[in-house]
Amino acid sequence: MEREEKVKTIRILEIDKIIRSGTYPNAKKLQEYFEVSRATINRDLEFLRDRYQAPIEYDFTRKGFYYSDETFVIQDVMLSESEIFSIFAITPLLEQYRNTPLESSIKSIFTKLVDFMPNTVSVDTVLLSDKISFIPEPKAQIDKNVFNTVFECIRRKKTLEFNYKGLKDSIGNIRRADPLHIVCRQGDWYMLAFCHKHEEVRMFSLARIESSEVTDFSFTVPEGFSPDQFFDPAFGIWTSDKKMMDVELVFDKSLKNYLLERTFHPSETKEEKEDGSVILRFRTNQFIQLVNWVLTFGNKVEVTNPPELIEAMEKASCDLYEMYKNKSKRK
Repeated sequence: MEREEKVKTIRILEIDKIIRSGTYPNAKKLQEYFEVSRATINRDLEFLRDRYQAPIEYDFTRKGFYYSDETFVIQDVMLSESEIFSIFAITPLLEQYRNTPLESSIKSIFTKLVDFMPNTVSVDTVLLSDKISFIPEPKAQIDKNVFNTVFECIRRKKTLEFNYKGLKDSIGNIRRADPLHIVCRQGDWYMLAFCHKHEEVRMFSLARIESSEVTDFSFTVPEGFSPDQFFDPAFGIWTSDKKMMDVELVFDKSLKNYLLERTFHPSETKEEKEDGSVILRFRTNQFIQLVNWVLTFGNKVEVTNPPELIEAMEKASCDLYEMYKNKSKRK
C-alpha cells in the first residue's frame, strides 16, 4: 500500500508536468504513457482538482487538458524519509556558523529558499523532529567586523592590526600579524597567522579579537607553509610545537566496546589484548589537548608512550590529589 501511494504521487506530479508543458494530453494519451487504466487516470485528475485545486479544463478543439490559470503550481512538496533525515543531519554543520556573520547570510539564503517553496510541505516519513535531538557545543561570539576584516586580509594578503585578549589576559594587547589560514573546529574559529611580535606562525581565536583593521602593508606566504603542521583535525589546534609524537595508550577492558566502535584518529591502530584491554596507537602534535583528553578517562587508561606524556599525566594526577586530598576531611 505504501509503495502504491508513492507511485501515485510520482505519477500525479508527472501528469502535472505534462499538462503544464502545453501539449494538451488527453486521458487516452496519459493512459498509454503511464500504462495504467483510464479509470486510474480519471481518479488522478480528480485528485489534482480536489487536493490541489488544479484548474484543469478540457479543450475540445485540441482534444486535451490544460490549465486555465497558467501560473498554477502544485502547492505541496513530498519529501522522502531520506530527504528529511538529510535536512536534520545538516543541522550540526550549520551550528558551526552560529555567532558569526555567516549565520545571518545562511539565514538569508534559507529565507529565500522558503519563499520559493509552496505553502504546504507533506512529509512522507515517520521521522519527526521530536524524535531527534542535537546538542551543540557552546559558541563564542565573534564580532562581525573582525570576521570580515580577517577574511579580507587573507584575500588581499594584507597585514592585520588587532587588539587581542589571550586566554589568561585581563586586557587586550595590540598585535600585528599576517593571516595565512582560517580553521573552524567544532564551531570555534581561529586564525593561523605570522605574528610580528613573536616572529613565528601562531594561532589566534577570532572570538578574542576585540577590534581589527586592515593595514596598507602587504605580505607573502612563507615558503613551505602548510596549515597541517599547526593543528590536528582529531585533537585540535592548541599546539605551539610542531613536534609529532608517537602515542600509545592502554585502555581498561571495561572500555573495550567503546574503543573498538570508534575512530579517534586517522593514523590510529588498535590492538585487543587477551585480558580484554585495548591498546590505541596514533601520531599527533597536540600535546596539551592530548593531556586533557586522556584525563577524561581517569584510571581507565594508562599512558605507555611518549615519556613526556607519562610525566604530564603524573603531574596532573598529583595536582588533582593535592587539590582534593583534604576536601573530604573538612566535611
